[in-house]
Amino acid sequence: MRPDVDLSAGASAQPGTRAIARLLAWAPGRWVALPPHTTLEVIERPQPVAVPGAPRHALGLLAWQRQWLPMIDLRALLENGAPASTRPPYALIVAWQPAPGARVAHGALALDALPETVSVDDSAACPLSQDDGIEWTGRALACFSHAGRPVPILDTGSLLNASQ
Repeated sequence: MRPDVDLSAGASAQPGTRAIARLLAWAPGRWVALPPHTTLEVIERPQPVAVPGAPRHALGLLAWQRQWLPMIDLRALLENGAPASTRPPYALIVAWQPAPGARVAHGALALDALPETVSVDDSAACPLSQDDGIEWTGRALACFSHAGRPVPILDTGSLLNASQ
């Protein structure tokens, strides 16, 4: 967890301050969270177009608002494994700014379930799991506990930039 990241970022630093996170299930009983301002839209029954030679976690390109967005399988990316054998029922359109002053970039995350919105505060902060085999360095901004499990808050740009 980065020591300079406060779970209540964007809110006053008062005790008991709460922040919102989008919770994404990436495996049974496993979640990651995204800052809500990076999540734009959920697409039902996405139809990505496969790209020959793309990394295994890249499901293809998804048409969205006159753009072609990279669509990735989050579980395949995090576990460095094979993507799901079935088409995901949802895609979450996300946005990030690659650098100050740069245009906002977009991508899509394949989801098996709709994202949840949760409210967290600093009392939920916890260390990242070091024994799950996932390399969180450079991807996770912070971590909080949800249902007794650590939930990394991901840096959307690092996640999508790493997939390309």
